[in-house]
Amino acid sequence: MVGQRFNGRGPTRLLSSFAAAVTLAGGVHADPPGSRMPEWSFEGTARPVHRFSDYAGRVAIVVYEDRDGAHQNDPLKAELSTRARAATVPSNVTLIPIANLDGYNFWPAAGYARDAVRDAARTFGVEILIDWDGSLARWLTLGGGRSHVMIVAPDRSIVYRYAGPMNGAERHRFFDVLERTAGVR
Repeated sequence: MVGQRFNGRGPTRLLSSFAAAVTLAGGVHADPPGSRMPEWSFEGTARPVHRFSDYAGRVAIVVYEDRDGAHQNDPLKAELSTRARAATVPSNVTLIPIANLDGYNFWPAAGYARDAVRDAARTFGVEILIDWDGSLARWLTLGGGRSHVMIVAPDRSIVYRYAGPMNGAERHRFFDVLERTAGVR
């Protein structure tokens, strides 16, 4: 389920499923401190509409990927899943996976794309949101072909943003920022 709290209960393969639904070298940091997550509304695989404001007061991990970037951060997804199973991710943290299906919003492609995302969500027990027109990519100037990972503080400020595959040092930095933002450190 989107917004699944990492508390050791519920789905444990949270982010690895996102890669099944939806590889370039190198990664980039973006956004100066103070950038904010805009309000958005996307279709979900289990319920019709999700808004960013639905997650108010929580630290959000937003993973935004198109088909070409879906497997770039599989190691991060596996580590998040392992930490979720071990209940070491703070309970005030929520996961928001979003599939960028811009370019597939026409008949019959839209039906096939939606079915693929729903099948992955069902298989792995996680709800995935669908951005049909790439609006979040435009709002936040996210390039195509890359996995985009963001940590959003409860006040909507984007405190971490990375595009592309993360190496081990970058994953360590991600978890450090996540723990600080969630109040663990």
